[in-house]
Formats: sequence, structure tokens, C-alpha cells
Amino acid sequence: MRYDTPDPALHGSVARSIRLAFGGDKDEDALNWMDRLGHEYLRVVVSTDGHLEATAALVPMAQCFGGRAVPMEGVVGVTVPPESRGRGSATALMTEMVREMHERRVPISTLYPATQPLYRRVGFEQAGARFEWTISVREMVVDGPDAPGVELRPAVEGDEEAIEACAERVALSNPGGLVRGPYCWSRVHWDRMHERRHDAVVILMDGEVRGFLYYRLTRPDAMERGREMILRIAACAAEDGPAAAALLRFIAQHRSVATSCTLYQGAGPGMLAMLREQPYRAQLVNHWMLRVTHAEEAISARGFAPGVSAEVVIDLADDTIPEQSGAWALRVSGGAGELTRCDAGVSSRAGVRMTERDLAALYSGYMSAAELSRLGRVEGDAASLASLDACFASAMPWLSDAF
Repeated sequence: MRYDTPDPALHGSVARSIRLAFGGDKDEDALNWMDRLGHEYLRVVVSTDGHLEATAALVPMAQCFGGRAVPMEGVVGVTVPPESRGRGSATALMTEMVREMHERRVPISTLYPATQPLYRRVGFEQAGARFEWTISVREMVVDGPDAPGVELRPAVEGDEEAIEACAERVALSNPGGLVRGPYCWSRVHWDRMHERRHDAVVILMDGEVRGFLYYRLTRPDAMERGREMILRIAACAAEDGPAAAALLRFIAQHRSVATSCTLYQGAGPGMLAMLREQPYRAQLVNHWMLRVTHAEEAISARGFAPGVSAEVVIDLADDTIPEQSGAWALRVSGGAGELTRCDAGVSSRAGVRMTERDLAALYSGYMSAAELSRLGRVEGDAASLASLDACFASAMPWLSDAF
């Protein structure tokens, strides 16, 4: 099989594969999606006789860990044509993509799995979650008046740069927070079929954007003839309490037309904790998976707690990227970390032994070294495990966006 970006002659076959995998109505919709994504991000494997075997795309963005944005490439649109399934095409494609990212020194990669075994075979592991929160709009009460100087208005052309900067500042404080690239921002601005642009408001304090909300009002099928609607939030962020309170009041002001509101965030209530009562419920939608594609870059790019100082020798096993296998010295101090190669023969004296999948779960803070050890996935002495847990301690990492 040959791995490459698809030449124009294959675009029709790629579109067909995407339509058949994701249930689209016509190939044209998939071709339009490919155009919006950017053909340079598409990847395929092709048989020796030129037939399409599998497709995917690598989308540049960043994910926040330890208060720093780590360059990340999201894996999207993984498909195999029905006639090519069951012969390892997807594994071959994912293997090549992982190795390509390593060669380009991309620190990490993240995806939402349709099936986990495929991605685990090439080193991805569960590393965080995405929750849907449903709020009863008519029960929402935010105590107290608006803070002085807070202004809410519709977003207008020219606000995009300030909105994106606000979103990034908020993402930096969230474990796993996404710094969107153009692809993910287009999914915030537009509906899934790119037919309807979402409405948006911004929160200003002293003329500076401190919060925003993209939304749409929809009718569920069962209530199509009724007046009641659902307020669906495509994206929102608030940098402080006054901005969060203003956003919550804006949502509550839809009580005459909307019975409920849905938004996506982590396992904790976040700004919803500011409500007088608890008119909400959370449901796990799915777990996302992460792969450390370049271990040295991944450690140096993320942040660590400023008060932590540690040094641990890790013996890493990575079948897909054998260059990453072997003994590494992890050193953390002053809020930064580095991973350096150990001399030959040090592996036998390593404090911890793990695979690339274990490193992914540890890196995001999704699982602790102690928990991985209890499950028999990581071997190590108590002091080394405790040091790793001090380095990677985190609240549950989460993403609001699906991609």
C-alpha cells in the first residue's frame, strides 16, 4: 500500500468513502467538507493497483496541559470503503500517520474513536472526556445584579480575533482545553452542514471581550408543531465571574421560548455552579483518546506545577515509533519539564516501565501512575510512581468540541 495525500483523481472515491462511513446523503456534501477542511490535510492509503483503501485527515490545533498550549493534530474523517474493510487498511493508515507526525515533531495527537482497538494498536489511549449538560432554562436563577461595566451585545464582524483570544485564555486554565484552529472555529460558526450560521453574543468589560456564546434555537422532532425549543450552545467561554453571570442570565432570558439548554464541557459544573439551584444534569457523551507522537516535544511543550521538582527514569516501550523506546530521564522543575535520553544500559535501572499508551493516559492527567500500577499496566517503585503523580496531577481533562 502507498501512503500519501490524495491526488485529485481520487477525490471522488474519498468523498464516497466518507459518505458511506458517516451517513451523508450525497458525495457532494463530502466534497464540500473536504474543501472546507483543506485537501492538504487529507491522508490516504492506496493499493498497488490504485484503489482507495482508507482515508483520514490531520488537523492542526493545540491542547492545553499545565497551563500551556501544546501543538496537537486532531485525527478526523477516518474511513475505509466497504469493499476494503477487514484487511488492515485502517491500521496501515493510522500507523503511517503516527509515524509522519513523529517525523514532523508534532508533540501529541487526539481523536474521538468509533472503535478503540484500532487506535490502541497504534498507541492511542483514553485521555479525557466530553460531557453534555442539559439545563432547565425556566428554573435558572442567577443571584445578584450585573457587575458594573458589563455589557452584552450581539457579536459583529471584526469581533473574531478578540473572541478567539478570549477562548484561548480560558482554554489555558482547563486541563485538555482546546485552542481551535480554522477547522474547529468553522464548526463553531456554522451548523454541521454549513448551511446556517450560529447566532453569537459577546460580553464586554471596559471594551474588552471577556466572554462569548455561539448558539442556535432548534425544535426537537417530537415538538415540531409546538412553540417550545432547545437552546443549543455551540461554544461559550467566560474569563471571570461577572462574564459568567452575564452569560447565564442571557441563557435564562430565553425561558419564554426554550425549555432547555444544552452545552458541552467537563465533568464539573463550571459556571453552572453560580446558579441558585441545580437545574441541570450531565451525561457522558464519549471519551477522547490521545497519542504522544513525539515524547521529547510533548514534555517540553506542556506546563507543570511550579512547586514540583522531580527526576524519574522511565523505560518506555513503543512498537509503532521504536525510536521512542528505551530509557528516558524526565526532569521537572520551575513549572517546566524535559525528557532526555539515558545512556545505554540504564533501562535495567529505570524507576518506571510503561508503554506509549500508559504515557498518553498519564500525560493528560486522565489516569495516575498509581492507578496504572494497580491495574498492572505500569511497573515502578513507590517513590518513582509518587513523583510521576506529583508531576502530572490534574483535574479530569475534557474537551467541549467534537471533531
